[in-house]
Amino acid sequence: MNTLQATDGTFRLVDPDDLLAEPAYDLAIVMRKDAGELMSGDPRQRSRRLAELSGLDEMAIWEWGALERL
Repeated sequence: MNTLQATDGTFRLVDPDDLLAEPAYDLAIVMRKDAGELMSGDPRQRSRRLAELSGLDEMAIWEWGALERL
């Protein structure tokens, strides 16, 4: 719900809560979506892909995502 697709096909994250946090936390919001899909294969695949696309640390995305699931 925090993701918008731009006309060029890229995605933008929107922070409606106006929370100042490290960028990896913003990507963790994407990690908490659709837990069934996340756990149906390699659970780290999503965090690796987000890290690849963003240039951010995969472990930070994964760890923030784990906290978001709690």
